[in-house]
Amino acid sequence: MRLMLRAVGELAFLFLLLSAAGSTAASTVYFKIGDDLKASCDGTAAGEENASTAEYLLCLGYLQGVVDTDVTFAEWSEYPRQACIPQGITSSQLRQTFLVWLNARPDHLHFGAASLALTAFAETWPCKKE
Repeated sequence: MRLMLRAVGELAFLFLLLSAAGSTAASTVYFKIGDDLKASCDGTAAGEENASTAEYLLCLGYLQGVVDTDVTFAEWSEYPRQACIPQGITSSQLRQTFLVWLNARPDHLHFGAASLALTAFAETWPCKKE
């Protein structure tokens, strides 16, 4: 239950963070940076070196929240979808996609985790321009 409340809180914060993305500030504060999310996602699945159910589920929930936020913003406004993920892609595949993308860009670890995940998904599954 505690993990679920934490995930809901993170998703709510992610929504607020992304909704304020258009504003500028003197310094940007991220709830999670790429390095944090990588630590939750990397090697935490069952059978992997650092297996941790809690971290693995946090990773999957965070990535699902990024995707759901992208879809929700497109439904609520004229904000275009950034990533058009095909039907049938699993949360585990989102995790693998994110890790492969981020591991190829170690200099991006200090950026916001949500923007990194969305960029990874948008580059992997771009939306067709209408």
